[in-house]
Amino acid sequence: FKNYLFAIFILLGTFLIFFFSVRKPKMMEIEINEGGIQVEDTLYPYETIKSFWIDQNRENHKLLVHLDRSFMPIITIPLDNVSEENVIDMLDDHLSLEELHEPLPHKFMEYLGF
Repeated sequence: FKNYLFAIFILLGTFLIFFFSVRKPKMMEIEINEGGIQVEDTLYPYETIKSFWIDQNRENHKLLVHLDRSFMPIITIPLDNVSEENVIDMLDDHLSLEELHEPLPHKFMEYLGF
């Protein structure tokens, strides 16, 4: 169709997806404390969290947190070397346990290697 700008856009998008998929994931420091859940420099206070769930369906257990916001309301936190019982004990005092499912875009991005 001789649309060179669109061809450049497709090539650039392909390069960026490849570039980000081969990068190793960054290890993030996550802390559950009396103020809320802290991910790196971002604190999610308990007042802004609706509920949580531990996804144990796969070999990699994950903490799913439902936030009180419209864009990306569910965040996924991997629980690699953490006891699920300890996480539930710490969060159960402040939040309700509600069954949540990992959003499809999260699963797709994980499949691609992000």
